Amino acid sequence: MRDEVWAALEVIRSGRPAHELESQTLDFKTVGRSLADTLKDLAEASACFANSDGGTIVVGVKDRPGGQGAFVGQDLDHTQLVARIYELTDPALVVMIEEQEVEGALLSVITVPASPDVHQVRGRATERVGDSCRRMTANRIAAAQADKRGDDWSAKDSGVSLE
Repeated sequence: MRDEVWAALEVIRSGRPAHELESQTLDFKTVGRSLADTLKDLAEASACFANSDGGTIVVGVKDRPGGQGAFVGQDLDHTQLVARIYELTDPALVVMIEEQEVEGALLSVITVPASPDVHQVRGRATERVGDSCRRMTANRIAAAQADKRGDDWSAKDSGVSLE
């Protein structure tokens, strides 16, 4: 498990709320009201991180309060979770998952790599800005794709002579 994640879990254990520790590369989630909703939420969060710098999603930790009560755990099937994130993202995204037990609660730690593509879930692309996911406009998607490919429009010939 990455040092950032382990350090954040220790701070939550000591009483600080998880939402205060979310960042450009770290998010905490809990299982939602249904499995379908949870899988969609995790696919959206994964695409958001992939469209930015990559990151880690820890499933099984409540935003509030901090302390032992924040660790509620989860019972997700990791094979199903990886498959559903792959199915719901366009282009398909592959994530890595490991389990970690904290305060008797089983957590899923999802590692999302930064991607050379811009991923969408149900036709919507988002990117991580600070501690939240923000919708990407068509212009932002085009700019992100150019950045990911290393395109530098200013280095290209303008087609205009110096005269």
